[in-house]
Amino acid sequence: MNLLRQYLRTTSFAYSIIRNGQIIEKDRDNLLAGTFNAKKFALTSRQRRLVTFYKLKGQNIITAIIRHHNYYYVIGPVIISTNDQDKTPQPFLVSSAHLKHFSADRFIMVIALCINLLGAYINSKKLQLRYRRPIYTNTSFKKSSFIRLNNNGAHVNYAFEKQINNAILCGDQAEIHTALTRLYHSGRIGILSNKGELRNIIDFGIIVVSTNIRVALRSGMNFELAYSLNDYYVHRLEEQKSFHAVIKCIKDNLTDLSKEVKHDITTGMPPTIVRAYRLVSTNPQEDITVAEVAKQLNISPNYFSSQFKKWRGISFTQFRILEKINYAITLLVSSNMNVSEIAALLHFNDQAYFANQFKKHTGFSPNQVRNNPILISDWNIYNYLKAKCRL
Repeated sequence: MNLLRQYLRTTSFAYSIIRNGQIIEKDRDNLLAGTFNAKKFALTSRQRRLVTFYKLKGQNIITAIIRHHNYYYVIGPVIISTNDQDKTPQPFLVSSAHLKHFSADRFIMVIALCINLLGAYINSKKLQLRYRRPIYTNTSFKKSSFIRLNNNGAHVNYAFEKQINNAILCGDQAEIHTALTRLYHSGRIGILSNKGELRNIIDFGIIVVSTNIRVALRSGMNFELAYSLNDYYVHRLEEQKSFHAVIKCIKDNLTDLSKEVKHDITTGMPPTIVRAYRLVSTNPQEDITVAEVAKQLNISPNYFSSQFKKWRGISFTQFRILEKINYAITLLVSSNMNVSEIAALLHFNDQAYFANQFKKHTGFSPNQVRNNPILISDWNIYNYLKAKCRL
């Protein structure tokens, strides 16, 4: 056994060792929890250098691969912490995987040590240069969730947002509790503020509330009600005096929001239309048909279609497209998925058709929204229907 393997077994960060296309060793604590495929990542890198750094696009997440003889040593992924606001924003939440935080200098030192333990050598300046000029990658984390902070505010990755928002739209209080409990117990809420644990969890609560308020708006909640609720929830959070009180307040706020969403959006609708509305709004990526919905509701397709248009002002198919556009907005502003991947996920025929429908309904192209989410901040289904259908 070489010295590097002995050293890695004593560390607290994720690593994998690959030989002849197979993982022969990895961190015992399973820090990545199946979210990152180190074997696939290493074998598709095709770099013949002694060491190569890879950076996840849009995030300050770094992975190093040391290639020595027929071994690949995958070090990371790790989060590079920085106080420089001009650099890539730091995600502070990763669910299902625990990523170690390093400063850039410390991570470079760790990699230099790993190389030395192999009996290999690389010039210090060359190592630093390779770190500053990483290979950018779109490699994703399965079941992962990030909260990104940038000049346009905070955005919660679609996986976490979808889980919480679906619970809110369905009024599922148990699911809200379960999702938040798993998050708190994961130990993966990082530092948003240097003013202590209480301020940190309050700031987290404000982000979770404001994110779900925006999604509620896009799902049809009245603007005036949404913003008054946001102010009320933030005020309640700021009044809390302990960590556990803030946690309870976040849960209470989201539970209350779920009740308000249910009441505001579906008031007066027949039960069949409410069920159809929720079926589409909580599963926007599915291409469910009129016939399939009607069968679930035990009514004829023609009767369902006429009733849906009567109450919503547009056909069920048109509404389904609106929900897909609504979901696409979430993916564009809070995930690393490219436009073609989003189009495929939402079952559009091709990227061009998706882009055409997106611009038709929002007034902007998908890339415009990705580069500047503020453009779409006022868009929501209710206002679109009101303007187009004169509800």
